[in-house]
Amino acid sequence: MNPTEELPTLSPDLIADEEALEAWVDDAIRLDPLAEARWIEIAEWTGWLRDGCEPDLWKLVLEIDARVRERWLDLGLVFVRLGFESGRRHPLVAEEGSP
Repeated sequence: MNPTEELPTLSPDLIADEEALEAWVDDAIRLDPLAEARWIEIAEWTGWLRDGCEPDLWKLVLEIDARVRERWLDLGLVFVRLGFESGRRHPLVAEEGSP
């Protein structure tokens, strides 16, 4: 399945709206079959780790995981914005009204 089939089209307004763009990136990841398979694997490994940790250590693991996820979301936003702006500067299809 092509994840972009169910995603809204990127637009300058969507790119400028931090929350909307974060949701778009989350949806793109959620719709990707490889990302879904990796999420299932990560959940399984996380369960094993939780079972082997003391509660205080588990809280630390969760905090580290949250920071790592935030960082990857930040990077996703950067890549989407760079790709969008690059596409605007070098469009593959001429804009309406252009020769």
